[in-house]
Amino acid sequence: MVPLLEALAAELAAEAQATRHHGRPGLPARAKSAWADRVAREVGPPGVAASAAHLLAHPHPTVRQVGLAMLARPEVDPAQAEKLAGGLADDPDWEVREWAVVPLAAHAARGAAGWLARWVQEGGGRRRAAVVATRQLVRRGAIDCAAALAVAAAVVDDPTPYVAASVGTFLLADGIVVRCPDAFRAWMQQLGPCPAGSPRPRHLAAAVRRLPP
Repeated sequence: MVPLLEALAAELAAEAQATRHHGRPGLPARAKSAWADRVAREVGPPGVAASAAHLLAHPHPTVRQVGLAMLARPEVDPAQAEKLAGGLADDPDWEVREWAVVPLAAHAARGAAGWLARWVQEGGGRRRAAVVATRQLVRRGAIDCAAALAVAAAVVDDPTPYVAASVGTFLLADGIVVRCPDAFRAWMQQLGPCPAGSPRPRHLAAAVRRLPP
């Protein structure tokens, strides 16, 4: 299987290198998803997780992104997907970090909620991935308001810029408030004292502006 994967990865890397995306070599999301489907089809269901692991170690970021897309497939065990995706949540490449959200959201939508809960309790890229995934999931109705607000409670006071940038206008205002305005109001009233230096006031201000009358 390794020779096949090496050939596919080389073809993928060459295609990505010849294509511009976000002003640099790379592929659009649709093309990366199509590549994930192709690799999965060629290796067969039993080989998807191992093939994804092989691609995740590739030096080209687009190849790593396709590996992450493969981890989102239902034939991959959620625990294995979480283990493999974990290191990519802090990848040096920003697009790879974005694609680390894909398997997290996919498996959480299928009921693997423990993954989401674990990542939000960690720091850095994993926590930020959990925030981004939660917005997607609550907007789609894939998780309930209580689960989304539990994530919000874990991050609302996080001062880390990388995490905080995705909380107020993104998770709260454009996710939770859209689907759960009444639950958000009740949650906001139950918050404890705001720690010094917390970004909570600006997060809540952004969300309150989106609340219906």
